[in-house]
Amino acid sequence: MTTLKTSTENQLGLDEYQQTFFLSMLSNADGSVTDFPLDPNSSKTAEEQLADALAAKKLTSIESILDQYLQDWSLVWGPAVHVSDLDCHKNDDKTYNGFATNTVFIVQNGSDYVVSVAGTTSGSNFDEMGEDGIVAVISDWSYGGPDELKVKISSGTAIALGFIHNELKDPNEGSLDDFFKKLNQDSTITFTGHSLGGALSPAMALSFYGSQLSNSKNYEGPKIRTYPTAGPDIGNADYMEYLNKVLPPSEDIPVNPWMQYNCKISNSIDMVPQAWANTDAIATLYGQNMATPGYVDCVLSKAIYYIKRLHGEIPYAMDLSTAKGQFQGTFLDPSEFINTVVKYDCATDAKYPLELCQFLAEVLYQHVDAYIQTIMADKTSKLIAVFGHMSAGNSTKNLFSKQILGCE
Repeated sequence: MTTLKTSTENQLGLDEYQQTFFLSMLSNADGSVTDFPLDPNSSKTAEEQLADALAAKKLTSIESILDQYLQDWSLVWGPAVHVSDLDCHKNDDKTYNGFATNTVFIVQNGSDYVVSVAGTTSGSNFDEMGEDGIVAVISDWSYGGPDELKVKISSGTAIALGFIHNELKDPNEGSLDDFFKKLNQDSTITFTGHSLGGALSPAMALSFYGSQLSNSKNYEGPKIRTYPTAGPDIGNADYMEYLNKVLPPSEDIPVNPWMQYNCKISNSIDMVPQAWANTDAIATLYGQNMATPGYVDCVLSKAIYYIKRLHGEIPYAMDLSTAKGQFQGTFLDPSEFINTVVKYDCATDAKYPLELCQFLAEVLYQHVDAYIQTIMADKTSKLIAVFGHMSAGNSTKNLFSKQILGCE
């Protein structure tokens, strides 16, 4: 196994899993631009100009953060950004606000490469309504694989993979496929992401390398592995079988659940990894510590209703590595949030009912801070500011749920 540098070569002495998680979260930095003036002489669309602006903004952040914390890693592809038409908003003064629908970048450290794919961008309608939200419809897998398996994934994930394969390009290196073709068997590529990125990163690895890896006798390419955190289950049983066949988890039991590759890393009381294969557990996940608000119950029940109405049952299967990669979460009342990435004062926020506000704050804490504190351990206090800059989550009602499911 390739071992990343861990001592004086990175400024905080991060081990290889901490480095990978750090790089995973970095793709979420600077996910929006506001009051952006379009170039009237450009042949590019508003979405394309916003994508270029976001890529430039992210480039500055990524290079600055790497220089400060992980100097051995160099940016070699991207960041490339796709902006959907739903994430392009025209202001009254004819400027634009834009949100990154998808972001990917690649960094290199010797023969090691990390492919970082962003999670849901705060404010991105397409992420919430499309890539996160389109789970009632399930699509055929379009990237090869064993003929005996009928692999299917959520339509939202299928759309995101289409953007990643067809829309994202580095101006010098071309598409991701162009870049991967340059790497040889001495290279190790780790696909990583958090939340939405935790669902997309294994799917990306399969889409680019699954067919080759399934014919392992003749495979002569790079070593492929994944490090997904906090992702939902987005495929059927055949997808999970395919994923675990070509990218199997290690049989070894790690010291900590998060210290392994090819395994779904999750917090036991994070709601997102329970979707969409274990939805019955979500409503009571916090037990007696906190009741689930009626709004959330409404969203869950209606989402499950529409999925079952189309398929007769939940078509999604639990990742076979879930139990192996799960760490035990600890409930923390929102009033106790101190020195955390999630900073939300429900006492002064009149936007939502108090019960809903506190619930959303807890959800976000378990989905963001719990991973940072667990994986980064004693390094957490030194990284709160930079993780706050990199984290995409915020406390808002889900637009998709309100508009389409009719929950208030």
